[in-house]
Amino acid sequence: MSEPTAARRRLLTTRERASSILLAASAVFAERGFAGSTVDEIAARAGVSKLIVYRHFNSKQELYLAILDQIRDRLADVQPPSSAPTVTDSRGAIAAAIATLAAEFAVAREYPDGYRLLHRHAAHEPEFAGYVAGVTAASQANAEALLAGVPDPTVRVWMGRLISRTVNEAFLDWLDVGDPNRDDEMVRRVVHVLGSMVGAVLTEPTPGRPAPSGADHA
Repeated sequence: MSEPTAARRRLLTTRERASSILLAASAVFAERGFAGSTVDEIAARAGVSKLIVYRHFNSKQELYLAILDQIRDRLADVQPPSSAPTVTDSRGAIAAAIATLAAEFAVAREYPDGYRLLHRHAAHEPEFAGYVAGVTAASQANAEALLAGVPDPTVRVWMGRLISRTVNEAFLDWLDVGDPNRDDEMVRRVVHVLGSMVGAVLTEPTPGRPAPSGADHA
C-alpha cells in the first residue's frame, strides 16, 4: 500500500520556501504593479497562507526589495571580461563578451519576472525608483570601464550608457517574444551589434590628431 500523499511530500526548507514566495511575488508584481498587488494574492500564487508569507517577509515592500536584491546580486556575480576590447584582438573580445552576456541572460531566463521588475517596472514605482537609479548607474559605470580604449571621454560615457541600455532592452524583448532554445543565438546577435558600435569608436581618429593622409581630398 502506498504512503499517503501528505506523508510522501517533502517539506520545503526555509530558504526554498522563501524562494518560492519570491517567485510568486515577482509574477504578481510584474502583472499588477506594486500598489495594485496584495499579500493575499502573493500567498495564493505561492500556495501558502498569508501568515507564512509574513513569517519570511515583514511587508510587501520588503518582498519587492528582496526580489530586486536577488536579481542585482545574481547579476553582480557574473564575471565581466578581464580586459577592455581592442581592435587588435577582436576575436578574444567577442568571445569574452559572449560568455559574459550569456551568463547574464541565464539569470534573466531563470528569474524572468524579477528581471522585468528590476529593468522595466521598478523605475516607475516611487518607492523603488532610487534603487533602480543606483543599479543603472553601476551598470553604466561597468560598461564605461570596459571602454578604456575610447579616447574621447564624452563618447566613452555616452557609449557606456548606450551599451547598458541596449543589453537591458534586448534581454527584456527576448524574454517577451524569444524562443528559449535560441537564447545563444540572441546573445551572439547582441554581441555583434555591440561589437559594431564599439569597433566604430575604437577606430575613429583621436580628437586633435590629424586626419589620415588623403582624407581631406575625399
